Amino acid sequence: MRGTLLYAIALSLCLLGPLMSAQSAQPVVYDLGSGVVTPKVLKSIPPTYTPEARAARIQGTVTVEVVVLPDGKVSDARVARSELWPYRGKGSKDSGTVVLLTPAEVTKSRLDQQAMEAAKQWVFQPGTKDGKRVAVRIQIALTFALGIA
Repeated sequence: MRGTLLYAIALSLCLLGPLMSAQSAQPVVYDLGSGVVTPKVLKSIPPTYTPEARAARIQGTVTVEVVVLPDGKVSDARVARSELWPYRGKGSKDSGTVVLLTPAEVTKSRLDQQAMEAAKQWVFQPGTKDGKRVAVRIQIALTFALGIA
């Protein structure tokens, strides 16, 4: 019985060892400051309007927090801030008034998702610390504008 238990433990360690080392191989992610050089944009992809958002005349800015990896690719995109509202053009009686969307309207517009998808396609010259390429957490502001005068 004791031999079987030791065999099971040894087998578990053999099977879990590579998984545990793969998880620990995640790069350390640095925030800006403290000697970290900011990644530089090499390729930016603009976000795409959804038909629902265009029909609702929604515009504004979605700030996406991403991690720029040492190879310059983006990972871990998440919405840090979403400031979207219906467009109120010149001549409308509520011109200049910012009307915030209800959560249902924002969800319907799907612009937050479009912003994250665009940000994931950006390519950077990686950030560095002490002359070495490192993973750096940054924020990207993506603007949705209808261009209606």
